[in-house]
Amino acid sequence: MLADYHVHSEFSDDSVFPVNDVCALAIERGIDEICFTDHVDSEIRPDWDEYRADPSCAPIIEGQPSINVDYERYFPTIAEARDHFAGKLTVKTGMEFGVQSHTIGRFDELFERFAGEWDFTILSIHQVGNQEFWNGTFQQGRTQDEYNMGYYEEMLRVAQRFDHWSVLGHLDLIKRYDQAAAARASSSTRRPSATDSPTSPRAPNCCACTATWAGASSRLAATRTSPSTSARTSP
Repeated sequence: MLADYHVHSEFSDDSVFPVNDVCALAIERGIDEICFTDHVDSEIRPDWDEYRADPSCAPIIEGQPSINVDYERYFPTIAEARDHFAGKLTVKTGMEFGVQSHTIGRFDELFERFAGEWDFTILSIHQVGNQEFWNGTFQQGRTQDEYNMGYYEEMLRVAQRFDHWSVLGHLDLIKRYDQAAAARASSSTRRPSATDSPTSPRAPNCCACTATWAGASSRLAATRTSPSTSARTSP
């Protein structure tokens, strides 16, 4: 069986792909099951009710307001797609929670608010202290070790304290925005060879990341000896 449980649609601020079009493409590509996991990043972007009350509260990215999932439309739209494509594609309902240690309470409330809807949830660290990685705000003024350690330490804090998740998303996200490694790569004049490994400057990695997460994950395993019954479904 082929399945994709990390799917974004028009309900995420980084996608314009209509739900039904996603489903049709999944069928065309031979996928049997998908789960929509659109983005919510509390305090970074507003919910739709907050945006409707005050449009100025939404950050503008590439000329468009950046807003969380429109919950009142999201769940019914996925339910309609599930019925429409029944027999051809299994459609599940999920979300990607961009949790920070200080926003755990908001995500607890969100999970409980729609408790009957969830098939799957992704826990991702997209920011630390409301500072973004993609624009370099979090990395600014920090050494490579400091921003990598800061990322993985925040992941550990959240994973230990927040229960409503099925999997951790893109564990090495910080690597994508590793400015120090990117600078080394751009300054290298060596032509890449067929033996280049993922840890070479051509594919930035950081041994500090690997070591930090190795230690963090062992501590995390010790604190999560059994799966939560609240959100531990699997595809």
